[in-house]
Amino acid sequence: MNYDSILGQPVLVGSLKRAVKEDMVANGYIFCGPKGSGKKLTAAIFAKALNCRSEEHDKPCGDCASCRKFDSGNHPNIEMIKPTGASIKIKQIREIIANVAKRPFESGFKVVILDEAEKMTQDAQDAFLKTLEEPPANTIFILLVQNQNSLLPTVVSRCQTFFMRKISTEQIEKYLLENYNYDKEQISFAAVSANGIIGRAIEMLSNKELQESRRLYVSLVSKISNNSYTESSAAAGELVDSREAAERLLDFMLSWYRDILISKQDCEKHVLVNSDNAEVLIRQGEKLDENKLNRIIDVIKRTISYINHNVGTKNSIDSMLLNIMEVCNG
Repeated sequence: MNYDSILGQPVLVGSLKRAVKEDMVANGYIFCGPKGSGKKLTAAIFAKALNCRSEEHDKPCGDCASCRKFDSGNHPNIEMIKPTGASIKIKQIREIIANVAKRPFESGFKVVILDEAEKMTQDAQDAFLKTLEEPPANTIFILLVQNQNSLLPTVVSRCQTFFMRKISTEQIEKYLLENYNYDKEQISFAAVSANGIIGRAIEMLSNKELQESRRLYVSLVSKISNNSYTESSAAAGELVDSREAAERLLDFMLSWYRDILISKQDCEKHVLVNSDNAEVLIRQGEKLDENKLNRIIDVIKRTISYINHNVGTKNSIDSMLLNIMEVCNG
């Protein structure tokens, strides 16, 4: 496992490589991005590179004793901290402080990776800040977050922050085709629906629950097409039990109505994201002209924006369904 394993993050990878090569490593880093964007993989490879002993090859070399220990999951200098229950508690931070006060077990850096760091309690962040202000020598903290605004501004100011970029659909599809044994149609759908997040695409392929969710998504847009708000709202309510679930539904709906728009242009079936439902798309498209479809797509985009800004998920979805039906009946 080396930097080649990280897809679509050239700026971040280049910065981390230079930091190690030029011995300009900061004491604190924040990797910010949605679940599945590669934060944990990037942090692990960086930690491996920081402790690599090679003098002849790019780090991590994969061959030295340190790299081999890392690959076996048994490197004494690297520690991963995760929430216990719903949060990372002050007790965990105090244990980290006690541990990092000791010298590294081996030459190199002690690397502490805090997964879901935004779940630190207020007391935990206050305690962590004190350590970040006066960090022990050869100790690196890497905070993995979905939203850096959940951290204290003073914590953020003492770290170098990197945002995980979305990966192109083409890159995701190429990676999936080379590494997973699924039908081309399934892979194409996963790549487009992942919205630039490689982990989400992999989960779509391997998770049978998500595959069942997609069947229910198709059922939902059919209810919308039949102008049944009551049934649509009930179906959406069962599908959306979290912000993440809402994002998946909205990504699907955006791809669905874009496909209807494309299907009106006598295109080849393979250019559709939902090509396995081409006949359903065409039938629904018979009820909607291009103007209405563009307005529906705008409604969905606005709803995505609302949810990104933490507007109530259920109310946003219900409002979207009403607005779509108003467009359909207008």
